[in-house]
Amino acid sequence: MRTADYVRASFALGYAEYAADPTDEAKDLCAWLMEQDGDPMQLVEATRDMARLQGVRDTLRARRDALLTKWKGELRPLLAALARQTAGKVARKLSPHESEQADILAILKEGMSDEEWRALLTKAWQEAQAEGRVGGMAFSAALQGLTNVSLDQEFPQALDALRNIVLNDANQWIDRILNGTAYSLAQDLADALENGATYDDLLALADAGITDGGDAALMLDTMLSTGISAGSIDLYDSEGVTEVDILSSAVDDECADAASQNPWPLSDADGMVPFHPNCRCSVAPHF
Repeated sequence: MRTADYVRASFALGYAEYAADPTDEAKDLCAWLMEQDGDPMQLVEATRDMARLQGVRDTLRARRDALLTKWKGELRPLLAALARQTAGKVARKLSPHESEQADILAILKEGMSDEEWRALLTKAWQEAQAEGRVGGMAFSAALQGLTNVSLDQEFPQALDALRNIVLNDANQWIDRILNGTAYSLAQDLADALENGATYDDLLALADAGITDGGDAALMLDTMLSTGISAGSIDLYDSEGVTEVDILSSAVDDECADAASQNPWPLSDADGMVPFHPNCRCSVAPHF
């Protein structure tokens, strides 16, 4: 067999320890490794290590996307109820402009139940932190060549440990979600008015803008990313990790710039991820 064939086989073995079907990113990494020159034994060993790490990243991304899908589904009924309570009032603001975002925000807050939202966001935050902790365990195992961590088995235990944690800043996330929705509504309604929209048009826009939850979903995504990162950082801190790496596949942006400066002191990395909306960077321990 050629060295490239051994590399491909090593990559497949390492990746399979943590993930099933390889992503396009994993395939590209494998192809790149097959083109490298060097000592065959060292190359094969390094390939398996990198494949393990890539497998963890791909699995955690898939789990993270599933977590977002779950909580978007949980949030939607609250948004639909909010729309029923407030869409008519919002539509009657016949001249909404960006400066009237505060008025729309006040209407949204008046129509919501704080306790329902607080309970939902607390559960979502706890699950995000639990996911971050088991993700941190998986990264640690992969980087040290240890036995694969069963994420499905570890997650319930991590979540149980967080059950009594109260999300003290739930109002902060509620405000972010409602602010984003209010801003988007103000923009959409102002544009519609400029194009001669009727009251019924405005009502439909307001109802759809709240129920669909575009900006609300974006804020929820940011919240989950923040919670996952915080969970990983907490785990590393408890295990005495002092330095971490930012893992990013982005090119020429804030994520890639941060990754180019690895490793980071753990304290500096706390609160660093996410860098931007829809950020999919991970924080791994530096060995």
